[in-house]
Amino acid sequence: MYNRPITTKLYCIILQANAQKVQKRLSNKPRHPAQLAADVVERVIATGGDPYLATKMHSLSWWQLSLLDVKLFLAAAGAAMCVVIGGLFWLVWKLIKGAIRLCLGSRRLSQQQPVHNKMN
Repeated sequence: MYNRPITTKLYCIILQANAQKVQKRLSNKPRHPAQLAADVVERVIATGGDPYLATKMHSLSWWQLSLLDVKLFLAAAGAAMCVVIGGLFWLVWKLIKGAIRLCLGSRRLSQQQPVHNKMN
């Protein structure tokens, strides 16, 4: 029962043709990665390690290598977000507190009865 859909898909001519196209595209690499790495090593050995083969890492300063500017920016942005979120929480807290005081204050005034001084 479960084998029939699988076998029909496996023996479908259109799917086989598409699978062969994908296989051809994936295997159509001119050089294997190991061969490409060996070519790079051989080129460095043959040229004696000329300066044009060096990476830009050697010309960067220490603060650029450690990404200090990016880390400082992220820290400042995080601190700013904390201040904004903290301010919003404070504002909501004050609004809720004021609303509660307003509601309880109006209730207290309505529950109070006038006080009569009984002086004879």
